[in-house]
Formats: sequence, C-alpha cells, structure tokens
Amino acid sequence: AAESCTMNPLQKRLPGSLKIGRLKMMCTRAFGLEVELQILHFRGEGDAFPSEMDDDENTLAFYGVSDGAEILMNEVDVKAKKDEAEKQREAQNQ
Repeated sequence: AAESCTMNPLQKRLPGSLKIGRLKMMCTRAFGLEVELQILHFRGEGDAFPSEMDDDENTLAFYGVSDGAEILMNEVDVKAKKDEAEKQREAQNQ
C-alpha cells in the first residue's frame, strides 16, 4: 500500500451523508489498502492541521467536511500497534 503515496490524488464530490466506513471501502478500491489498515483525516481550506475521522458510523457532515476539503488516508502501523498493546498488557500485569 506504500505505492498509494505515489498515486495521483483523486478529486470527487461526496455527499455529506456518506459514512466514513463507506468512504474507506471506496479508498480500498482506489488505493488498494484494506479498510482495517486505514486512518482517515480531513483538512478544510485554511486549516493548518488535519482532523481524524475515527468513527466509521459517522458521516462526512458530522465531521464538518465541506466543499474543497482534502481527505487524507494513512496506513496503520501494525507493528507499532502490536508493541503498544504488549506494553499495556505488561503494565496491567505489574
């Protein structure tokens, strides 16, 4: 999926009623990264930093995504996530 970084961005008009989970499925088809490995953020015009869209059941409108916004897709670092879970288990066992 690292090759998705070199792909040209897509420009699409998306309805505000589109759920994040459905958007992730669209991203899977476009970029080849499985839904479970995606983290989506958006950045509106004039926003310095992107905001995470972390609930697949919420809509674009819920997050305030408007015309001209940029949606960014990142890949979950599976190894880092596994290491973090292991650290949390160790901390609970102490």
